Amino acid sequence: MGSIKSSKMASTPKAPPKYVYGLSEFKEIENKLGNFQALHDYVVELCNRLKERFTQYKMNGTENLWLLKPGSSSRGRGIKVYKTYEKVLNRIKLLKGNTRLWVVQKCIENPLIVENRKFDIRQWVLVTDWNPLTVWCYKESYVRFCVQEYDPKGDSRKNHLTNNSVQKKYADFADAEIDGNMWSSTEFADHLEE
Repeated sequence: MGSIKSSKMASTPKAPPKYVYGLSEFKEIENKLGNFQALHDYVVELCNRLKERFTQYKMNGTENLWLLKPGSSSRGRGIKVYKTYEKVLNRIKLLKGNTRLWVVQKCIENPLIVENRKFDIRQWVLVTDWNPLTVWCYKESYVRFCVQEYDPKGDSRKNHLTNNSVQKKYADFADAEIDGNMWSSTEFADHLEE
């Protein structure tokens, strides 16, 4: 199934709704575009193809948050948080001519939250050979937390960047409920077992 055939398609409005949430909205479009069932079937079929191809399909939704990171930076320097991909693209256009490399990362929309906070796991590894590939993993890792409780709609660095170099700049870092905003891998495992 590739296209929808309808004589009314030529009168498509220039700015259709950005998101279509339910049957009533589809019916409104059907009145403007024509064949609702063909449109519905096409969207369902397209979603099914996406599910087959992208293993993280169920993790995607409409509440996107994006990080724009300088490729050769550390300690959270230069990272920006954006609510839409369009804003990321606009920022990149402003950087045109900048020879620095950038990383664009989509945030997980439904992350695992611990103690009402976003976190990441840091694991040390050492690669000693490429052929054959030889990787050594340090036995222990650690977990880093944000100072602020997680708000999926918030776009603050305080809410989304777990890097200690970023978090320690906030006044409430010293008073955080989680000592030092970090746990050992043992503390994390104990929490998960509770």
